[in-house]
Amino acid sequence: MSIILFILVLALLIVAHEFGHFIVAKLSNIRVDEFAIGFPPRLFQIQYGETVYSINLLLFGGFVRIAGENDGEEQADPRSFAHAPRYVQAAVAVAGIVANIIAAWLLLSVVFMIGMPTAVDSAHASAVNNAKLTVIDILPNSPASAVGIEQGDVVTAIQTGTAVMPVPLTAPAARDFIGAHGDESLVVTVTRGGSQKVFVAKPEVGVIADEPLRKALGVDFADVGTVRYSFTQAFIEGGKLTISETVSTTQGLYHFFGGLFTGHADLSAVSGPVGIAKEGAGAAAEGWGMLLWFAAIISINLALINVLPIPGLDGGRLLVIIIESIRRKTLPARFHQHFSMIGLSLLAILMIVVTWHDIAKLI
Repeated sequence: MSIILFILVLALLIVAHEFGHFIVAKLSNIRVDEFAIGFPPRLFQIQYGETVYSINLLLFGGFVRIAGENDGEEQADPRSFAHAPRYVQAAVAVAGIVANIIAAWLLLSVVFMIGMPTAVDSAHASAVNNAKLTVIDILPNSPASAVGIEQGDVVTAIQTGTAVMPVPLTAPAARDFIGAHGDESLVVTVTRGGSQKVFVAKPEVGVIADEPLRKALGVDFADVGTVRYSFTQAFIEGGKLTISETVSTTQGLYHFFGGLFTGHADLSAVSGPVGIAKEGAGAAAEGWGMLLWFAAIISINLALINVLPIPGLDGGRLLVIIIESIRRKTLPARFHQHFSMIGLSLLAILMIVVTWHDIAKLI
């Protein structure tokens, strides 16, 4: 059920992207032939004016058919995309990107209204309520990973055969307790999905790369609680978080694609459709707050990926518009064909490689 719920949310993000193109095209008096939710076969349609609004069986997104958007289509129609001024074409091209950023803002605002899981050492520390000691990271091939401790586990007790970590349980206290009992096996009790689990692990050396002689479990903690704001404040904080997440995601994509050209890209750190679906299902299982937060992050990623100057993406369309504006004439059809073939081939190769890594992680 969680995976189905996430797929529907992802489809809505794609529909929001297409709605951005749709509304700007309509406002610019460009003819829009169809706005569709899902992909054929068609279940239902209604025509209002010149536009067909349809609902299709495969609810994995949606599309908008704008007259004259593709080379060779409806070029003679004065209300086609091809006849619109370059700045209008650019506005239509970037509208989907803007729509996804706005969607992320709205989603994060809703999350702040219903409650955002937040660490007490974050920018929202003063508003955090009911903080609990939570596992926020697990190092691979560590004692914690080996026994099955997972990210998101809420720690309720840590003890040895002779000592018990005193309450209140806090992240600094947990680190100190583990450090003071590095030679002993530790019994870690957590709650996960409403049930209690107990793990036994012994700190080892060589777990932390920067401190190879230090004995550690390979687990990082934070005191995580819930932040909830009023309606107005939620929109303000949602906007701030949207900006910060957009900046950090942009930096991540810059380093990743820069690494592709230098041969140093870490593909294992990137998720394709399989990995995103798995993580999304996990977020959905943790409640509406986590699902909407994850959806907002995906929406920001959709926006930024579409900025890339690759055919098939909005950035590719925008690049062509810029080149045609400089040349003051339309590029030949042969250029569009070769440009599209090269770009889509690169996208297909990248998607295959990333999906292979997703599947390898599951095996």
